[in-house]
Amino acid sequence: MGHQYSDCYQCGGEVKERSVAREIWWKSKLHLIENVPVGVCQQCGEKVILPDVAKVIDQMLAGEHSPRSLRASAHLSVSRDRACEVPRSVTRSREPFLEMGSTGVSACVRKG
Repeated sequence: MGHQYSDCYQCGGEVKERSVAREIWWKSKLHLIENVPVGVCQQCGEKVILPDVAKVIDQMLAGEHSPRSLRASAHLSVSRDRACEVPRSVTRSREPFLEMGSTGVSACVRKG
């Protein structure tokens, strides 16, 4: 974590960076992106995604930026050779979800 944020544009409160999960619909499919660095207002809870973070997410979903692509095979973490659990409430398909970590981005699919 290390992005700088200005005060909240809604209420003027202090904005601190947090890692959050984001659900994004892309081409009629729901993707869960975990560990997204987001500025969160300590006063009103307003969330801000910086343009460079949004650009990386857009590139990942478009297949231009790797977590080695969204075309993951079932039961395989694209970057870590381990399977991951994705809650059934997020998606009932075997669509991958993305994780933004300190060393980059990884993609996983829900087991069974």
